[in-house]
Amino acid sequence: MKILVIDQCSGSKNYPEALHELTQEEVDSGPVEQLLERPDTAGIPANELYSGRQQQRINEAVEVLRSKGHKVDRKFVSAGFGLIDEREELPPYEITFSGMNHGEIDQRAERLQIAEEVCELLTETSDDPFDIIFFALGSDYYHAIDLDQTLASIPDSTLVILFNQEERAGGNDRVISISARTDDAKRYSTIVVALKGVYVKNFAQQVGREESISNIEKIREGCLATETTQSGFDEFA
Repeated sequence: MKILVIDQCSGSKNYPEALHELTQEEVDSGPVEQLLERPDTAGIPANELYSGRQQQRINEAVEVLRSKGHKVDRKFVSAGFGLIDEREELPPYEITFSGMNHGEIDQRAERLQIAEEVCELLTETSDDPFDIIFFALGSDYYHAIDLDQTLASIPDSTLVILFNQEERAGGNDRVISISARTDDAKRYSTIVVALKGVYVKNFAQQVGREESISNIEKIREGCLATETTQSGFDEFA
């Protein structure tokens, strides 16, 4: 299958202590290529830089899916640099949408053209659309991508997985929202900020090698699997 995972940047970042963490003013002072020329910083691939619990679990999920023959594109919504590929090198920085009000998010997202770049990605792949898209985002990051506009850009053949967005999934049989709240996290012996990553990893462990899925409820079942139920998708056939 062809799968897209849109993740978000994390406050936790992994980089050598000697490197300087750029402020928003410094990030906005020039293009990333110019920033990487600074002597006090260095480029780190995004999937290595972002070290939050969710991002770690999704790293593991992507590795499992690729080992099973699935094609996975993984992008990050970055409050510093916009929509970025997992392999894109970034300097350490300290900017997040969390804590911003909607007006501030709108202003920053417009500056970085986040919604436009997400829609452009979906348009560019419309001739060979993704089978499944996971939007592993918090509410501020859903706002940054203009979720309604994004959903309108997705081909009808694509299955879409959201989290804590029940009102957006209602009435569309190709979109589901899975609850990823504190009470849900307790059932998986994890913390709420990691839970979306746990769900994506559960799905990766459930799906078969080169398996094709057209039933969105099978994706839900895979995400919600626990250690006692992780026996593959055959039981849901």
